[in-house]
Amino acid sequence: MPTVVDSSVRSPIILPLGVEFTFTDLITKNNNESVKIESVEFYMRAFFSRTPLLNGITAKAVSGIAGENVKVELTSADLATEGEYFAWWGFESEGVEYQTPEFPIVVSDHGPGIGVQTGAIVDGVSDHMPITAEALKKSVSFGERRMQKIATLIQLRVLKEAVSPDQEIISYELPLLDYFSKRVALELCTPGIDYWARQHRTATTQGPTEITSFPDMIASLEKLRNRLVSELEENWRELEFFVPGIKQRKSVPMPGSSLEFHETPEQNGTLRRREFPVGFVTKDPNEMQRLATGWRGNHDLFTLGFYPFP
Repeated sequence: MPTVVDSSVRSPIILPLGVEFTFTDLITKNNNESVKIESVEFYMRAFFSRTPLLNGITAKAVSGIAGENVKVELTSADLATEGEYFAWWGFESEGVEYQTPEFPIVVSDHGPGIGVQTGAIVDGVSDHMPITAEALKKSVSFGERRMQKIATLIQLRVLKEAVSPDQEIISYELPLLDYFSKRVALELCTPGIDYWARQHRTATTQGPTEITSFPDMIASLEKLRNRLVSELEENWRELEFFVPGIKQRKSVPMPGSSLEFHETPEQNGTLRRREFPVGFVTKDPNEMQRLATGWRGNHDLFTLGFYPFP
């Protein structure tokens, strides 16, 4: 595809992931005028970064390659990370240095999606939060990459290993896939709340006021989080039939106090604890800060704090 020096409109270029690749291009001026190139360099930066990852790789001015006039040889290390990038050429023509506008590049393999692989786990999240899942996928501050990272993390927590996204559908039983999708949905509740907290709920015009109302997505996500916690606890017990040897977590109550106070009768006959205990004892738990680190929806304040599922 030609790189026009004074135009930045261009379709994304797909480059293979993790292999050596020779990338050729055509640099022209407006109206497809030819450019005399004396020297040329190739630059590439990550989509969300200003810092070049490839900072002026020496390229070559060529001729006779399908009408293109520049090429750069990229190594497997240059294309080792999947994702979206922007690239541009820097060249010298007739003693003057130029830079082309940036053009999009996607480094990807043959997996699902463009640039970011997402599999059956992330796809299943839409069963539980379809609107929020789609919004987070399209959000420039979150996106599919973070959703897939969470899916991989959940697999590692449960199975101590993770498969590539395109292998999820054939590697896991449907109940296990559903558990993973619910678990990812639980993790997405917090960024989902953050997303909807920044969305406009009313729209006004210069003429008559136009009011657009939406359901309270934040309250919906909070309810969804409570429901998912309850369902995940039940699903985790069911997974014992699909993942042999899976360890079940249990909630353990706090130990009782070992205080050894002597009780003495009051004048009215009731018993009263002495001011100081006798012997080597622990501190009075009533004077200590209460332990309240468990999931508040399912356990009381005296339960050691962790979810009953990973």
